[in-house]
Amino acid sequence: MPLNENALITLDTAKSWLGLAADNLDYDFKVEMFINSASDKIAKFLGYDLVLREYTDRLDGNRNTRLLLRNFPVASISSLSIGYNWNFDDPMDSENYTFTSSGIVTLKKSLIPRGNCNIQVVYTAGYVTPFSPIQVGEALPSAITMACIEMIKWLWNVDNEERYGKTGLAKAGQSTSFIQGIPLEITGMIREYMNLEFETGYSSLDSF
Repeated sequence: MPLNENALITLDTAKSWLGLAADNLDYDFKVEMFINSASDKIAKFLGYDLVLREYTDRLDGNRNTRLLLRNFPVASISSLSIGYNWNFDDPMDSENYTFTSSGIVTLKKSLIPRGNCNIQVVYTAGYVTPFSPIQVGEALPSAITMACIEMIKWLWNVDNEERYGKTGLAKAGQSTSFIQGIPLEITGMIREYMNLEFETGYSSLDSF
């Protein structure tokens, strides 16, 4: 199984943490499946796409001076357009707005007109990951990398328990708690990186 673009670690890294020799190809398909699954779950839990690439958001105008983009950290904005009759061919001059790496866009001289998906922002955001289309930018935080590794180890152990009757996945008399399919102790490692505004879904589903 090929690794997805949003995979947060490489196959070799995962195999090393699982104690598998680099030349042992017997479990590559399974480990790649676990990498893809762990990466998907972490992105969904955090509420945004982690991969550094270009995104296009359609946002509702709010009669305010600020917008919040769905993905971050934001590296640059290519265009910001106010759509009239769904026409976004006349972007604003970049001197008329500012942005922060956390995804807050502020208009300097006007309010954002109220409307339904009447604002289009084309921008580059995310972290450098092993397979991101852009390889120059902010590195993936080590806490997120470690959370992915721990999630893969957990999936590996669960699979081994089901197949070989191994134990030790939880302390005696205790059960494992989950948030969106991730053990609670792993979510605690990355909670500070959550997008609280869009935490209910995987934000790339709302990008075009």
